[in-house]
Amino acid sequence: MNTETNTNIQAKPVDNCNSCKIVNMGVKRDNDGLKISLQSPINFKILQKKERFNLGGIVCFAPRQQNVDGLDSVFSTEQSYQVDGLPNLTMLLAENLKSGVTFQFPPMPISDTKIKEWMEQFKKDTKVLYLTYVKSVDYSVEISAVTIEREIHH
Repeated sequence: MNTETNTNIQAKPVDNCNSCKIVNMGVKRDNDGLKISLQSPINFKILQKKERFNLGGIVCFAPRQQNVDGLDSVFSTEQSYQVDGLPNLTMLLAENLKSGVTFQFPPMPISDTKIKEWMEQFKKDTKVLYLTYVKSVDYSVEISAVTIEREIHH
């Protein structure tokens, strides 16, 4: 008699928070410079170190890493809202992000079109960041074994 064991493993996410509000954002450009307001109920602490620094007049946690797989934007301690034309996601690591913060950057020539493109990129990368790396999940695994007994005929 031959005995075979099949194991079936199924994993499924329990938390399906795909409609959560991730970040409220506003951008204002005037003669004083560029103001970027952010507020979020999400805690991005998995992406931060304990060290703090000042970015655009706001205390932020230093990022654990500069690049994150799947994102075009980067985390940087450079004193700018963008790095190589892409959003500086370190703004998501602001110490008081839950209550809302407003970053202030010096005046620079930037068109309305570029501001809108920047905002769309920030929105896209923040959503990917949240859904891929930050969102809480609770996986359960079910393992079952079925024993099949067969007679071997020669």
